[in-house]
Amino acid sequence: MHLLLKHSVAVFVATLLLTACAAPPPGVAYDLPAKNKFRACPYQEFIGKNVDEVKAKLDSDKKTYRLLEPDSIMTMDFSPDRINVVYDPDTKKIERVFCG
Repeated sequence: MHLLLKHSVAVFVATLLLTACAAPPPGVAYDLPAKNKFRACPYQEFIGKNVDEVKAKLDSDKKTYRLLEPDSIMTMDFSPDRINVVYDPDTKKIERVFCG
């Protein structure tokens, strides 16, 4: 009985560690503002546009944003007012927009 309990605890801890390393699926907490959990970030019209043009617009509107290339390292702090803009560095086209 004691050996079975040790094995169960070891499996549980291993599962927790592996789960902690998994990336969240798109469209969950990191992608959506806290007050808007069930709707997409409202800036989807930026997708396909030139990143320099969108950056100029965001600057003129005094929005908080960050520009990211695919697979960029970013902090995981959640800021519901921040717009995250993922763009292709070769084409300068925006591929994805999410808030947080």
